[in-house]
Amino acid sequence: MNTNHFLSPNISLTEKMSPTDPIYLSDENSPLPSHVISRNIYGEVISKYSDDEWDFSCYDKKNRPCLLSFKHWNKGETGYFIDSIISSLKKLVFAYIWYRNGKTYQVKNISKLGYTLNTLARYCTEFNITIPELLVSKKHLNNCFMSLKPGTMYDVRRFLLAFNDVDNAHKPFEFCDIKKLTEMNATIINYRNNLKQFPPIPPRIYLSYITSITSDIKFLTENIDILLDLILEIKSKYVEICKLPHNSRYNNIPPEYNISNIIKNYNLDFVFDYFGANKNIKGILYLLNSILFRCRLAIQIFTGMRIDEATNLNIDCAQIYHKNGQNHYIINGKTTKLSEREAKWVTNEVGYNASCLSRKIGLFIVNQIEDFSSEVYNAPLFVRTSYLGLGRKAPKVDNSIILCAELAPNDEMKKISWLNVMITKEDISELKRIDPFRAWEAESKFGIGQYWPLQTHQFRRSLALYASRSGLVSLTSLRRQLQHLSTQMTLYYSRESAFAQDLISNDKSHFAVEYQETQSYAQALDYVNLILLSDSKLFGTQGNIINNNIKNNIFIDKKETFRLFKLGQLAYTETCLGGCTTLEACTQRSTRSLVSCLSCENAIIKKDKLELVIKITRKD
Repeated sequence: MNTNHFLSPNISLTEKMSPTDPIYLSDENSPLPSHVISRNIYGEVISKYSDDEWDFSCYDKKNRPCLLSFKHWNKGETGYFIDSIISSLKKLVFAYIWYRNGKTYQVKNISKLGYTLNTLARYCTEFNITIPELLVSKKHLNNCFMSLKPGTMYDVRRFLLAFNDVDNAHKPFEFCDIKKLTEMNATIINYRNNLKQFPPIPPRIYLSYITSITSDIKFLTENIDILLDLILEIKSKYVEICKLPHNSRYNNIPPEYNISNIIKNYNLDFVFDYFGANKNIKGILYLLNSILFRCRLAIQIFTGMRIDEATNLNIDCAQIYHKNGQNHYIINGKTTKLSEREAKWVTNEVGYNASCLSRKIGLFIVNQIEDFSSEVYNAPLFVRTSYLGLGRKAPKVDNSIILCAELAPNDEMKKISWLNVMITKEDISELKRIDPFRAWEAESKFGIGQYWPLQTHQFRRSLALYASRSGLVSLTSLRRQLQHLSTQMTLYYSRESAFAQDLISNDKSHFAVEYQETQSYAQALDYVNLILLSDSKLFGTQGNIINNNIKNNIFIDKKETFRLFKLGQLAYTETCLGGCTTLEACTQRSTRSLVSCLSCENAIIKKDKLELVIKITRKD
């Protein structure tokens, strides 16, 4: 916050957080080595300016570790040159946080600057120049940028451009004009233009994932209570064993203390076998983490949440909303793309049950923490299993804060190896139909006979696409699987809904916005695949226009078609007779009589559909 006398750090804090020290504008030699960078909720100093590692964890709203090291790049060497680089890096980050004008940052974004700082420091070390010499030299900066991968180059450039928002009087060094580094800028433009979206999962593979996760959640819901009873008994006997002298713990243990025997007594061998978990202490922790991971995956599949949004849900996030005799399942949380805001996601019974399953495990773990009597409503949905104290000493609970389970994305692919599904020719054909402008065969990771390269963010785009227009999906089982969910999403996320404002809270990073925007894309896909690429003759006013265009060899540009749908200048809705292209709400939708559709100027009639309707009508 900027005043006439001092500047506060540009980081987002809550009322409970103890603020760091401001910078007084009258101080010419600030910051001092004793300047406080961070304090815990009790006001105790965590990090000072003189520290080589600044700890912002106390300012993270989700209690994640947020550390920024200024010497991680160093190989252990010491001396004036190394110290000068570290000192310059501190000045950069301090100006970035305290002197930069504009919106406040979440501390998680600040802690991610480490890789950028390492990049600058390593270049200076290699070429024996200082940080100020690097930043003022177009030649050195360009060489530094061009040695990086485009993604890293983009991050470093964005960091340095942020100093354009720092007043000249407070800039730590002189900067050259980065925007004039033409080679680097051309590389980034090319990188962004060719940056491919996460692909939608082909329907056959998507159905396989949905079926597997749905089955797992049902299986776990039926067995979780007895499994937690088993773990409770194993924990109590483990505590007793730990009281024995160290050299007696693993010798002559009575059979009733043997973990494998306890599991057999509970008739739960099949649960451990199903998850491939060993029947020992490590196997129990692996089993619990595997269950939590499956629950998080189910929530992502049936809400469209990002991985961080799902991982950091609150233990009481799920609710059931009753209206018109139906249950609507809602999960409350926070969006994470830009600023963190309260938001809601629509889900189905599977997603709801997954959150209830995780909640039950979370409460079980919290209740095992010794001398912990705080209210559990602040606990995360996915609680760290190490709090059970099995195999090693349980972590200390600081400031009544319970940490999230370690379901990090870096081991994501390893954890989902059990979901491997092989790509077939049919899947590539579906991808071409979904995104006809992408050269799928040219991308080696989508080769026929390989496993689908699953990343959980793909569930977000796939759900948006398939649920926004479930009629697009050719597999009836997948269509049936998503129909109820897509109906609820339409109710809550449509622009006409009374609930939309509350759910989205004007946050353009929320899944609901992506869901709404995808509806025009799904309509365009229907129009291209069912109408423009149809082999059969079309009838009706609009059908005749399309037939005449084809007859007269008038080329229909697919990209232009998609653009017009996005702009709202074209529309298409599948009907029982073919399709409708009206841009307005239909006031003549057929009920018993089909005459209105047959004579409508917006109608496209397909002979096979008309014959099917006639056949069904005659049967009635």
